[in-house]
Amino acid sequence: MESKRYDFAALLDIVAKLSGPDGCPWDRAQTHESIRINAIEEAYEAVDAIDRRDRAAMIEELGDLLLQAVFHADIAKRSGDFDIDDILQVLCVKLISRHSHVFGNEKAANAEQSLNLWEKNKENEKGRKELRQKLEDIPKNFPALLRAVKIFKKMNPEPQDYTEEELEADLIRITKRAAAAGLEPELTLNKAINRMIETT
Repeated sequence: MESKRYDFAALLDIVAKLSGPDGCPWDRAQTHESIRINAIEEAYEAVDAIDRRDRAAMIEELGDLLLQAVFHADIAKRSGDFDIDDILQVLCVKLISRHSHVFGNEKAANAEQSLNLWEKNKENEKGRKELRQKLEDIPKNFPALLRAVKIFKKMNPEPQDYTEEELEADLIRITKRAAAAGLEPELTLNKAINRMIETT
């Protein structure tokens, strides 16, 4: 016997039932703040499944990641703040406006040009910002190394002749020295980034 196939509408109904008066006490008790870390954990698990090329795990973990957005939408809807339709509206408008080479008259011959158009359209939407504002917009909750890379990309560094093998060796060397000295690379890098932004 074939199992029932659920769709997005069914997911919304299930989550609403779980958080409703006759639903799950744990689900009803959650807030945006109490479940915020779950989105990070689920994102990492989804990336791990992708890296392992594990089809079943990808389906499960991407579902868990989708659930986080739906859960937050349900919490907001119960408080009268916003709902899933508001999220979908903003997302669709963003996708259309940022892809002006698909939905508009711009042209992009390759992936790099497409990305440049995305950034240009994003800047047009949000207004042009000073460099420091752009750096401060990068989430502070990112892992320090990811945050640092995004910050330096915003600063348009000169291209370097530097290989992945060299990078690997440098990262291992720095991490080993930090561990041996009892230092915390994550905290140290974040402190350095914050100082750099303050002086930009």
